[in-house]
Amino acid sequence: MDTIPLKNQVAVHHNDIIESSYMMTLNEKRLLLLGISKIDSRKKLDKITITVTVEEWEEWFPGSNAYRDIKAASESLQTRYVRLHPKTNVTKKVNWVDYSVYNDGTGKVEIVIGREMEKYLQNLWGDFTKIDLLAVRKMSSVYGVRLYELARKMLFRKRPEEVYSIDDFRFVMNCQDTYPEVKELKRAVIKPALKEINNKSDLKVSITDLKQGRKITGFLLRIDQSDQLEMFR
Repeated sequence: MDTIPLKNQVAVHHNDIIESSYMMTLNEKRLLLLGISKIDSRKKLDKITITVTVEEWEEWFPGSNAYRDIKAASESLQTRYVRLHPKTNVTKKVNWVDYSVYNDGTGKVEIVIGREMEKYLQNLWGDFTKIDLLAVRKMSSVYGVRLYELARKMLFRKRPEEVYSIDDFRFVMNCQDTYPEVKELKRAVIKPALKEINNKSDLKVSITDLKQGRKITGFLLRIDQSDQLEMFR
């Protein structure tokens, strides 16, 4: 039986992270979002340690093998990093975590956020985006979660529409080396992500092709905010 959280939790990221590129499985993304939602993004700490228990995981993401999924995600997160969007032809890579500790007996994981990553998750008073866990908890695709984050960033900046070149869109969705044809990108990434967002979140998102002649050169993202977050509890 699905145990529904009584209150929402919000994960806050600096928009440099929202606009970055990184490889991540859905369970790794879920673990990070759940852990980051416990951070007070307005404060500055000497070290950020986040904890997630198997009970919390089962509450938010029922129907899975919580012990197995938390352990596997915490271990693989140790190899993950983000590539910040290049500025002046310089790309910066930042590790998500320094290390993690998993307790087989209790099913609790402790994750120590990477030292350089800390500044993108705390002491935030300006360019940041809030991700409602309620809005993404039922998504089954990491592409859906990533597109939702982009949409939320647009709303924070009061931009209901935003243009992405093909290269920039591939960058933030970590598809630079996959789906080389645009039709494949649309089939494997864009269409499933839009379906997830529009059916399982509090946003309505559309993506329109931008063309020069017959060639697709970019996408226009358009966001409409609905008032249906309660239905995802």
